[in-house]
Amino acid sequence: ATRAKAAAAGQTGILRIGLNYSAPINPKLSAIFRRFIKLYPHVGLELHENTSAKQLDGLYHRTLDVCFVWPTRDDASPDIAVHPLGKDELQMVVAREHPLARKQRLSASDLKDQIIYLTLRQTRMDFYDALMSACRASGFAPDIRTDLIQLPFIMNVAAAKQGIAFIPDFFHRIRPEGTVFRPVTFLPITARLMPLSIA
Repeated sequence: ATRAKAAAAGQTGILRIGLNYSAPINPKLSAIFRRFIKLYPHVGLELHENTSAKQLDGLYHRTLDVCFVWPTRDDASPDIAVHPLGKDELQMVVAREHPLARKQRLSASDLKDQIIYLTLRQTRMDFYDALMSACRASGFAPDIRTDLIQLPFIMNVAAAKQGIAFIPDFFHRIRPEGTVFRPVTFLPITARLMPLSIA
């Protein structure tokens, strides 16, 4: 009877949690887990790692209870509530030897003749529209590649001077040796935000 009452109150059982590939790097996540385990020591956490899109599918089909994702405007659903966990901002990451690393303030025209790596999710954000608009206003079409998925790998490609990328600023903690982060202030702040969210 005691266990049944605890289950009804949400104090025991299993919570199925989806994580996108970059969520475990975010320091907010470990703080959330520590607090949850302290408050609900008898609830087991079942973790599943996948892309944000797959995690939201799992939430929609009830195979997951909660997930940590980067939502886009394509993910809106009246059945899923999404709450940002902060104001993580996209910044440009580039090799320290790259000419752009010497600039403290970037403009859209600085991206001309650069290979730009974006994830597919970034192409479905306001960020992508703002980036394309800024480049067109500067008289060029950016060379955008979307064949890489995981942001840590994309950072290493930038470190090897094979291009530039836009990465949430909390990745600064694990940036590869020989890379620098630069703010992208030529884009509006609303476009630069890519906060990890709980859905």
